[in-house]
Amino acid sequence: MVFNITSVLRGKIYRFQPAYFIKVVEVYAYPESTLTCEMNGLEKEKARFPMYAIIRTGSKQYQVAAGDTLKVEKLQGKVGDTIELSDVLLVADGDNVTVGQPLVDGAKVTAKIVEHGRAKKILIFKKKKRKGYRVKNGHRQQYTALTIEEVAV
Repeated sequence: MVFNITSVLRGKIYRFQPAYFIKVVEVYAYPESTLTCEMNGLEKEKARFPMYAIIRTGSKQYQVAAGDTLKVEKLQGKVGDTIELSDVLLVADGDNVTVGQPLVDGAKVTAKIVEHGRAKKILIFKKKKRKGYRVKNGHRQQYTALTIEEVAV
């Protein structure tokens, strides 16, 4: 189990899920990005932050690492196809951080299309008081689910 903890204080207890209480036991130097946790006071586990990148697709930015699955705006391609995302804004590997201006040269993220689908319906309701004006609309946004295979510089 990997925890995404950005700022940690020794001995402080964090609540992430209804069933998980985490007490931070040891904190190491930031470049290693390693910490030791006690889950419900029973077990210890070390969590490491892997190499990650910040990509841009569909006018949005996402932080991704190898093995992540995320939903982005609909992309062209069939399920099972491999695509390259070349709009990489930042690549971080431990203490080596490369920031692009605006893109990182030669960096790419390889992803596999897992599914195409439509998100939950969002209801839009408009009303003007005392005028009898009521309009109800719905919208379902199309998305593509991607599994990140590799972050390369």
